[in-house]
Amino acid sequence: MGITKKYKVLKNVTKKVKNIQKLFIKIEKLIKLWLFYEDIT
Repeated sequence: MGITKKYKVLKNVTKKVKNIQKLFIKIEKLIKLWLFYEDIT
């Protein structure tokens, strides 16, 4: 019982971490785009 519960928690944690990483990648891209446009003007 305890082992399977820990496994489920671990799966949820890795899922959340992956989502956070995706979010950071999106933010990074937006910042790069913004800096690029700042350079043009």
